[in-house]
Amino acid sequence: MNCMEFRRMLLTDPRSSEPAFIEHRSHCPECAEAVARSARFERRLAEAVNVEVPENLASRILLKQSFEPQPRPAWWRSARLLALAASLLLMVGVAALGWQSYRAQQQLADEFVALVNGAPYALSATRAVSGSEISATLEPTGLDLAGTIGDVTFAGRCIIRDKLSGHLVVKGDTAPVTVFLMTDRLVENRTRIRTAQYSGIVLPQGSGTIAIVSAPGEMLDDVEARVRAALRFRSTRDA
Repeated sequence: MNCMEFRRMLLTDPRSSEPAFIEHRSHCPECAEAVARSARFERRLAEAVNVEVPENLASRILLKQSFEPQPRPAWWRSARLLALAASLLLMVGVAALGWQSYRAQQQLADEFVALVNGAPYALSATRAVSGSEISATLEPTGLDLAGTIGDVTFAGRCIIRDKLSGHLVVKGDTAPVTVFLMTDRLVENRTRIRTAQYSGIVLPQGSGTIAIVSAPGEMLDDVEARVRAALRFRSTRDA
């Protein structure tokens, strides 16, 4: 089982007892950390939605209403209780939606981390890649760069969500910076990547997506600005 397969199983069955899942967790520090991070989030989520209801709350509400100057009819008391129940359900629903959104973003971030870990040869490349080589590499993906994004040391392609995508590595200040370019829009808002080994961002760009991943502490803002300015979609010429 590789890292990407492990992360997908973690998001669908975090307590899986499959031997391959357990073995990979015991030998991969990054994936073991992902398990711990998922467990911490689930504990915080459980604490957030586990709102303790005061003892005899319904009786106390009904007792208070019985002392009102103008007693309400029975249907009014029922409506109040229904409104309270609806509010509690709404809170639970909002929390569930937030959890689903977090899980989806975390899955995407984990996929990019797995892609970086799966291509160590890209990070170790040192030869400068020319602009024409980059364009030729990106052409089958439907993308192109209409400007420089820095000292590119690797240009290749990879499969992301069953879609042919661009894979570049740019020389950073302290570590290589990996850039993934996709024609599909995978996120609607900026999403952060944070692990012990990597930090990064995933952001929408036109009808596509950009992911930038590097070692923690590496400044990614300049790379992001250059990629956003240079990226072109061959089919629409609209970045």
